[in-house]
Amino acid sequence: MLARVGPVTLPSRAYGPEPLTWAERSRPSVWAWVQWPDRPAERVEASALGWNDRCVVVEFHGAHGTVQTTVWRQAVTVRTERADAVPRP
Repeated sequence: MLARVGPVTLPSRAYGPEPLTWAERSRPSVWAWVQWPDRPAERVEASALGWNDRCVVVEFHGAHGTVQTTVWRQAVTVRTERADAVPRP
């Protein structure tokens, strides 16, 4: 049986001194660049669960179900009609 390879996630020490702000009811819809140890990074439709000035905890639906990971804040943009229409490499 092959093991499922999860995304690369930032270690908690990378979060910095600012505490995370957690989404309460409405989770912002975002595009997030997710890194994988066994394939190139990919941009996924995700929900932002928590964030601070350095990182964002995102959740998305992958091939094997719901996945959570933490990425750098610069790897995340809010999903808008305009952002959805602009293809990215």
